[in-house]
Amino acid sequence: MGVCQSAEDKQLAQKSKAIDKEMMQGHLAQQKVVKLLLLGAGECGKSTVLKQMSSIDRIAAKDYTPTEQDILLSRIKTTGIVEVKFQMKNVDFR
Repeated sequence: MGVCQSAEDKQLAQKSKAIDKEMMQGHLAQQKVVKLLLLGAGECGKSTVLKQMSSIDRIAAKDYTPTEQDILLSRIKTTGIVEVKFQMKNVDFR
C-alpha cells in the first residue's frame, strides 16, 4: 500500500516544485540587489547624492547642460526616510 501516487498527488507535487523554483528565482534576484544606507547630519547632502544617482546617465552625457529644473532641485530640504532605486553596471541598488 502507498506505492502508487494518485493523479492529484502528482499535480500537487508539480505545483510544489513550481512554487519552490519561483521562490528560488526570487531569492537569487534579491541577492543581486545592493542596499545602501546613507547616514549623516541634516543638510549634509544625502538627498542630493540620491538625486544625482538617479539621473547620472543624463548628467554623464558629453552634451549635458543643466536645465532650470536641475538648478532649482539641486538643494531641496527633505525630512524623513527616502528610498531610491537605480541600476549601475547591471547591479540593482536600493
